[in-house]
Amino acid sequence: KDLEIYYTLDGTAPTLDSLAYDGALLLTETTTVKARCFFEGEPVSPTVQRSFRKVKPRQAVQIFSSTPGLSLQVYQGNWDDLPDFNQLTAESQSTAATIGLPQGPSPEHQARVFDGFLSVPADGLYTFEISSDDGSELFLHGESVIDHGGLHGTTAKHGTIALAQGLHPIRVEWFNKTGGATLSLRLAKDGAPLMDIPSDWLVH
Repeated sequence: KDLEIYYTLDGTAPTLDSLAYDGALLLTETTTVKARCFFEGEPVSPTVQRSFRKVKPRQAVQIFSSTPGLSLQVYQGNWDDLPDFNQLTAESQSTAATIGLPQGPSPEHQARVFDGFLSVPADGLYTFEISSDDGSELFLHGESVIDHGGLHGTTAKHGTIALAQGLHPIRVEWFNKTGGATLSLRLAKDGAPLMDIPSDWLVH
């Protein structure tokens, strides 16, 4: 409680002539914050820093009509990683209400591709969590947001992307070799808790 914190926003090292910290900082542009503790005019801590990058949301797309759920293609094969689906022919095609696997025995030597659009209710920085056994990958606007490929048990990986309100092309690829099989996708906006994606946010 006897320490004073001085900080800078211009990349220089904090001194007693720098800005004195007295509350939360409001950042409006890409900024690097550097801060250091002082006691009775002398520095008593290392300088710490953190960079904050302002991002521009990916713009939503316009479509003429839509149907609830995502397009689902199912493939059969023996893989150690996600295959090139452009070189494969789907065994079946249907509509999936959510991104996940059906109840029942774990499908082996199988891959699934979910395609469609994700409707987000507001501009924001969205964090996604994909959990799978075996490999999976999340694409938005054709960009890989989470690459969780390879052979592994059920583990989760995260990725973030800024999205504007509206519809965004989404694609999830998944495969399973043998053994257990899991797949789920959750999201969170601006640091809120992760949640399951509501089914009415998914169309194709």
